[in-house]
Amino acid sequence: MNRPLLCNFAVLAALSTLLPAANAIANIVINEIDIDQPDTDTAEFIELKNTGASSVNLDDYTIELINGSNGLAYGSIDLPNVNLAAGGYYVICANNGTVPNCDLDVTPDTNLIQNGAPDGMVLKLNGSVVDAVSYEGDTAGATEGTGMLLTDDGLNIQQGISRFPDGVDTNQNNIDFSVRCTTPGAANTALSAGCDQPVAIQPTTWTAGKSLYR
Repeated sequence: MNRPLLCNFAVLAALSTLLPAANAIANIVINEIDIDQPDTDTAEFIELKNTGASSVNLDDYTIELINGSNGLAYGSIDLPNVNLAAGGYYVICANNGTVPNCDLDVTPDTNLIQNGAPDGMVLKLNGSVVDAVSYEGDTAGATEGTGMLLTDDGLNIQQGISRFPDGVDTNQNNIDFSVRCTTPGAANTALSAGCDQPVAIQPTTWTAGKSLYR
């Protein structure tokens, strides 16, 4: 009579051992991207964020850039053996001379990320997709919810697509992301206009506010 109950306990115990792994997978998200700038794209970047409470090693992660016209990868970025601290940011850029706080400079220096309508990207852990972002429409295999409203028109070199609130992931691209001023390597901002202008701050708060200076 007690055997089914014991089996249930065994199942729960087995599931509990899987939960930390599942939580670790959800910790790293694509947090911010800048895919389009005026004229030639010279300051493209992808920012990851560790939203968890412990450090995560990025060695088993890759980013695949997806062509929206056929759903196939046109580029792959293999992340290095580095530990990303809890709450930390990791910036992959095309050119560290034009993107502040860049941690990994990849090639080419210009036109790294396609900005068609649509295109997208996925973050993979050991080959399995753990996060996806589509922009300017829905990209097969790279869309959570819908990407129809996400458009970086490239008119402002310091404007891109960001999760806001910073790091929040509801698995709905059109809810989680919006067009905002870029902040590579720092918390995403509520600002969406005047991105090339300095942020007004008091001298006593300069240390805390200088990362927002544009």
